Amino acid sequence: MMLPKDPPFREIAEYTYDWESWVTPDGRTRWVNAAVERMTGYSVSECLAMPDYPLPLVFPEDHGRIGAAYAAAAEGVPGNDLEFRIRHKDGHTRWGAMSWQSLLGPDGERLGFRTSVRDIDDRKGFEQRLRAAKRRAEEAMRARTHFLARVGHELRTPLHSILGHAELLLAGADAHARKRLTIIVQQAGLLGSLVDDLLDVSGSELGGVRVERHPTALADLVEGVVEAIRPALASEVELSLSVAPRAPSHVHTDGRRLAQILRNLLDNAARVTRQGSIRVDVCAVDPERVRISIEDTGPGFDMATLERLRAPFQQGDDPASRGRMGLGLPIAYQLAEALDLQLAVEATPGAGTRFDVTIPVGEAGSEREASFDLDVLVVDDSPASREVTEAAVAANGCRVTGVADGLAAVRACANQSFDLVLMDRHMPSQDGLAAAHLIRAYAGEKRPKVVILTADAGTRSGIAEGDVDAFLRKPLSRRALFDLLDWAVSTTPKPAPEGARIGKGLDRAVVHDLQATRTADGGSMFDRISGRVIEDNRRLLDELETALVRKLGDEAGRLAHRIAGNCLLVGGRDTAALAHALEDHANRREYGEAQIGLDALALACEDLAALLAHAPRNPPGSR
Repeated sequence: MMLPKDPPFREIAEYTYDWESWVTPDGRTRWVNAAVERMTGYSVSECLAMPDYPLPLVFPEDHGRIGAAYAAAAEGVPGNDLEFRIRHKDGHTRWGAMSWQSLLGPDGERLGFRTSVRDIDDRKGFEQRLRAAKRRAEEAMRARTHFLARVGHELRTPLHSILGHAELLLAGADAHARKRLTIIVQQAGLLGSLVDDLLDVSGSELGGVRVERHPTALADLVEGVVEAIRPALASEVELSLSVAPRAPSHVHTDGRRLAQILRNLLDNAARVTRQGSIRVDVCAVDPERVRISIEDTGPGFDMATLERLRAPFQQGDDPASRGRMGLGLPIAYQLAEALDLQLAVEATPGAGTRFDVTIPVGEAGSEREASFDLDVLVVDDSPASREVTEAAVAANGCRVTGVADGLAAVRACANQSFDLVLMDRHMPSQDGLAAAHLIRAYAGEKRPKVVILTADAGTRSGIAEGDVDAFLRKPLSRRALFDLLDWAVSTTPKPAPEGARIGKGLDRAVVHDLQATRTADGGSMFDRISGRVIEDNRRLLDELETALVRKLGDEAGRLAHRIAGNCLLVGGRDTAALAHALEDHANRREYGEAQIGLDALALACEDLAALLAHAPRNPPGSR
């Protein structure tokens, strides 16, 4: 495109609103229109006098982008909407968006290229305000989420103790006491469900719901949910449960989450049904699926109302919904999606409602034993909570050890093999997740199943994949504990084959290669360096302890890195992993976690020294 000599067209070009430039094939700026002064504060004559136009008008950090665009334009490559910052003559910054295209003469000859810059400062300002508003909203959501998590933790700790002690008393109570204790258990469970709902909504906003599938006794689960809701029914409502003879005894799913779905659906039915009946039916759809139906004779609703009720904090039009949070149905749909269940509804205004939950049977499992041959470590800084968990675990036939903090748990696992560790997440001296990491790293092939007991939403944040096998929320009911122990028994790994590793965390291949490598005097490289590694590690550990006491994070990280290198040199991979974990904590100035790691690392280094001293020697020349 060429600027015509006809004065009317030149006037249009001169006074167009966008900032226009014409650059000739040899790179000279031939023409700039008057809009440049409105946008940059520089006159046309000032621009044409600049040897490196337009860079003086561009924010320094954007010079490279504009230079690349000019280079592309010189090669005949067009472009659009390249955003950059304009440096105004008075010093302030504004935003522009540049487009460019080739200019051709009447005979097709190249006359250079044209650039056109639009003023987008108002738009960018609006975008920045939107981003700021979004950031504030996200910060408010995070603050709300953290508040709910903390409130949930504070509620769940006493709930865990109340529910556990009540269930223990229930087992040996007379008929009169059993009636009252049953009410306590039921109401504590309902309160726990309310906390679940709040935390689930919060947790879903942080990235979804985590589920843990394992064999679950279906009839027992449904019966428990039905009996828990019975006290909330109006006196004129009949509640019935029917389990078809051919229904599977077990399904492979997250039993706690499935119970939560059914509880929310039954709670909805109980609220809206003031007279008539509520029926719960369990039947097999086919060999692969089972269906649980919940049908009530309440007022029903139309599909438009259902869509509205699927959103959190929405209420129905019935008087029974007033004052409730409106979380039951949204959470039921959310959990059904997470568990790959089908949740269908049939409702007609004035004719009741029916919900159908269709569940894949999966790996159904078999009937379970009532006692479990497990060694279990319970870690909780609350004496009351620890006592009730220990008693409940022992009542299921397990051998139980209890400790009050994460460091004690690491030491206990170093001295004894456990099948399962039940770890409280929040403890005053250290985070249970950090202790879980050290336990899993230190235990090597004999690593236990580690389950975090917590009250928080978003429980998996801050932990490496593999350090924790499951997360369970407090309060831990008797049924949930039974399912957990059953899962632990079914997934407890067999001992590793003999000879795969030498002791705990010493790699046979590395040791073999070092022993087979001969030094100049005919000895083995293994004998030459293993003693040095042992002595060097002991010295480095002393220096590391001093660095941590003085809170010298960089120095502590450097020392831990050297210990890791020493350990890898002689095949101590697991000990090296502990040293690397400590290095990360030190570099992040997490001195509490680093101190826990130091205690575990010192124990591991002593074990490594013993393994090196007693490692079998290969004869010279063997491979």
